Amino acid sequence: MPSSSRKKIILKPYGEIVEKHINRINDVYDNITVENYIIMPNHIHILIFIDEFQCGTMWASSPTKLGTIIRSLKTFVTKEVGFPIWQRSYYDEIIRNEKHFQSVWNYIEYNALKEYK
Repeated sequence: MPSSSRKKIILKPYGEIVEKHINRINDVYDNITVENYIIMPNHIHILIFIDEFQCGTMWASSPTKLGTIIRSLKTFVTKEVGFPIWQRSYYDEIIRNEKHFQSVWNYIEYNALKEYK
C-alpha cells in the first residue's frame, strides 16, 4: 500500500476506480501483496510481491502469474468505467534483491510525484 508519508493525490473518477481495484488485489489473491503503487494521469506504477510458495484462493488458481493479475485488474476497471482505458500490454520488471526493491519503491514513492508539483 502507498506510504502514509506521501502527500495525498486527488484522483479523478477513473483514477478512483483504478485505486479501488488495486486495493482489492490483496483481498482476492492470498499469495499477492501490493507493496506500493501510484496512479499517474496517464499510467500507473505497481510494486507487487508474488509469494510462489503460497496457494491462491478460490478466486485465483495457484500459482498466480503477473499476467493474470494485470489482466484481471484491467478487466474489472474496464467493466466499471464502461470502456477500455488501457494500452494492450504492460511493462514488467523482476526485482532480484533488496537494493533493487528499494530503488523501485523510492521511484514510486518520490520520483513519480514530481509530475504533481
